[in-house]
Amino acid sequence: MKPTMSNGEHERMQQYRPSDASCSLSDLEEGPSSEEEKLLQTDPLSENHQPSRRFLKTLECTGTAWIAVPVLIVALIAAVFSIAAAASTELSISPKTQATSFKQFPIKTDDLGDYIECPTESPEAAKSAGCSFDVLLYGWLPDACFDADMYRDITTDADYGFYLDREGQRPIAMAELMKGDYVQYPEAYVSVEEHWQHCTYMLNSSLRFRAKEPPTALNLHLDQHHIGHCLKFLLDPATTRSLEVTQTRALFSAKRRCYLRQHAQFG
Repeated sequence: MKPTMSNGEHERMQQYRPSDASCSLSDLEEGPSSEEEKLLQTDPLSENHQPSRRFLKTLECTGTAWIAVPVLIVALIAAVFSIAAAASTELSISPKTQATSFKQFPIKTDDLGDYIECPTESPEAAKSAGCSFDVLLYGWLPDACFDADMYRDITTDADYGFYLDREGQRPIAMAELMKGDYVQYPEAYVSVEEHWQHCTYMLNSSLRFRAKEPPTALNLHLDQHHIGHCLKFLLDPATTRSLEVTQTRALFSAKRRCYLRQHAQFG
């Protein structure tokens, strides 16, 4: 399988099959999401997958979970793509604010609009600034772009499969990574299950952030290539959820841009 290029947190993948391929995930760059980045490189993945221990929380009590999940995801496709496009347009045409800060974070501006981000000097600096670490989005986030309720629900007592080596011989507890020490743990290999959880979590959060006040968006929420990759991965019949290690690496960081709209009236 040939590696491809894309914008955002995940790569576009053509005919992706987790039963015979995997990938390498790179960190978001500081630039706007229109800049190209290497995101996933395909490598062989073991076919010896075992059933996952954890399913989408809202569906795990139904007997039709495996049917309902693709149906729900298909229903989200039009909404997610239209929201990403609309959000990107609104950000790019919105007038620049005269404010210099938002909730103690300096307001910065790029081609997409106004944004804030956590200090990048160290995990301690990010925490001291009031940021929260999101292990499924792989970085420190300003609270304006952190959904504490959803994060708690999806991570409590969970361990989706992180490893310090590509062979999967050195598992690391997700609770340890949730401390956000990206200096000690700058990266980790992930399982198919973690990849699945990341994609469902990212799609859900993109809708929730759109509806909140004030509306915000992470740069990966505005990346239609990333969204497209996740939809293809989730809908692929060959996607077999398991804790089997893949060659996908999550790179942890504090470089997450949180874009703001209408924030002047909420400051």
